[in-house]
Amino acid sequence: MAPAQASGLFDGPFYFVRHGESVTNRGELIGGWLDVPLSEEGERQAEAVADCLAAEPIRAIVCSTLRRTSQTAAPLAGRLGLVPLIVDQVKERHWGDLEGRPMAEKPDNLETPPGGESWLAFRDRVWEGFQAVRVAAPALIVGHSGTMRVLRDRLGIGDSVERIGNARPVRFDPPATATAGWTMTLLLPSD
Repeated sequence: MAPAQASGLFDGPFYFVRHGESVTNRGELIGGWLDVPLSEEGERQAEAVADCLAAEPIRAIVCSTLRRTSQTAAPLAGRLGLVPLIVDQVKERHWGDLEGRPMAEKPDNLETPPGGESWLAFRDRVWEGFQAVRVAAPALIVGHSGTMRVLRDRLGIGDSVERIGNARPVRFDPPATATAGWTMTLLLPSD
């Protein structure tokens, strides 16, 4: 088989999975740029994601610089013989002074947290990072809940879709016609 040509992430279908449960998720804390590992449950979830996606035609994996994404990608990358592309621009939103604080203190996503990143700055940073990526398609993005919000916003899916849980892989499909929009399909049922 000839090697796949590098293309943009959004030139066709692609996959997305939010990282497995991290230690901040377990403690119901705001994670942001804190570089925390997966919890034991998150490690189990990463293996389940690999089981779910191993038969999909994934040709590349893209992760943020935060450890919880690369740990989630590792089991699948090993099975597929892929080396994840690490992209700093696609890491989670910086929540500033709120990082490590209880989730109950997290403001609405449109508010700028003290010492943190605005929604617009975050959205633009992540989108620009994705636009620069050239990989074999289809690719898997292993990201964060904020990453999913950016994708839904920029691909016109909106917030009508429920919040994505940890380790819940989805497939994004481009518009089938000029008047249709992007669609996303959950590949693992919720617990």
